[in-house]
Amino acid sequence: MEDLNITLNLDEYKSSCYMDEFRHLYPDKFNLTPTGWKKLMDHVLSPLFEKHLGLKYLGGYIWASDFENHRRKVVRIFLINSSYGTLQWGWNFDFVPHLSGKKITYHRTDKAVTLNMWELSKDFGAGLKDKPNYHKTVLSDRGEDINIMAEEYRNIFNRILPEIEKYFTYTEPAQNLITEINSKLENGYYRFMARLPFTLSSAFLHSATGDKKRAKEILLSIEIKEDYKDVEEKLLKKLEQLPTYWTV
Repeated sequence: MEDLNITLNLDEYKSSCYMDEFRHLYPDKFNLTPTGWKKLMDHVLSPLFEKHLGLKYLGGYIWASDFENHRRKVVRIFLINSSYGTLQWGWNFDFVPHLSGKKITYHRTDKAVTLNMWELSKDFGAGLKDKPNYHKTVLSDRGEDINIMAEEYRNIFNRILPEIEKYFTYTEPAQNLITEINSKLENGYYRFMARLPFTLSSAFLHSATGDKKRAKEILLSIEIKEDYKDVEEKLLKKLEQLPTYWTV
């Protein structure tokens, strides 16, 4: 097992997991601060993402490829809370808009990177129920030894990597992008977590593949308040003006 402390000293980023009255029972147990946790994940995971998926670390728990043909691969840490997270992967498109109030923006830079469509490990799912391998997909900032934590991160990466590779291979054809996003919209968990962004992605993917009629139907299925109708008109215009990037 690699001795990370030779090249990565995280002592200044450690804090006790327990209140003073219990600290003596677990003297070696610690949490990493958010900065320390990011440093450890960068140190351990970034070489793996680069080697297997061609992704670079952008900071903030995010790894991504360069844009190619209007999309880029992205993997990030899906934070369950401030101490636990799992790998989340998918695509960032340069033509799918994001709504912030009445403002329409795009995610086209490293600073603005996002996941317009994404997936989580089937072992993680929506939680513990019927997921016996749930804990084998979760990274934590808590531990007793940096090297043991690093080995756990590697094991989690290696466990989930086949799912990530399968996803990107399957969704490489444009038709499968549409099939995948629509499948997620039919899934209760994903629909609850990302109904609006996934619906926008579906509409603009249909438009990008030349099906303007279906794209418009999907966009108009979004329930938009009356005072946001001007936003709907802007989105419809962008939908109509979008070039056909891919044929299916």
